[in-house]
Amino acid sequence: AGGAAAGLLTGSYITYLWQEFRHHYADRRGDGVDSRTTRQLAPDFRLSGLDGKVYQLSDYKGKMPVVLNFWETWCAPCRDELPTIDQFTREFDGRVATLTITRDQNENTARYIKENNLSSIITLIDDSSTFERYNVYGIPNTFIIDAEGKLVKRINYGTDFMDPHGLVIQTLNSLVPGSTSKPGSQNPEMDRRDLGRRVVSYVHNMVPQNL
Repeated sequence: AGGAAAGLLTGSYITYLWQEFRHHYADRRGDGVDSRTTRQLAPDFRLSGLDGKVYQLSDYKGKMPVVLNFWETWCAPCRDELPTIDQFTREFDGRVATLTITRDQNENTARYIKENNLSSIITLIDDSSTFERYNVYGIPNTFIIDAEGKLVKRINYGTDFMDPHGLVIQTLNSLVPGSTSKPGSQNPEMDRRDLGRRVVSYVHNMVPQNL
């Protein structure tokens, strides 16, 4: 048990160092999101969705907050939170724009969404440029953007979008009147996660896949 714990801590530290390197490199370029800074203007993008429509972030400026989620079908923590994103999208329709972005091929993503009955999720297909501009090197990653187009919160791990005590709802409480979700709407699968599983999943998904 001690060896496994030491190995996990070592892996976490290596991941931390890698992330720091990537953050510093990207921050020096001046064209992306500094993950440690909020209230900066969110980088604009224009992407096509699986529904055939074109979505541009700046179209929501002055209208409503935006919740932006980066994911891919191979990512287990991403798959765990998708049902809560689907429910969140329905409940906050018209008050919050919820957009998800993936680099998966259209066919894979469309098939996964259909097979899992995630009919409310809006999914945009990226060529990696938006991932890079937002400095997303591990997934899932969620950004909350206010109606002025400024970053308010970044969540670097899987989360339950419908948890009234979670970061998504708590952050939106200050942005959208009456945004608190009804207790008991959380995803039971996510409620059953223990700390160990979250840490293991986080470390696994933060390590670049091309190393």
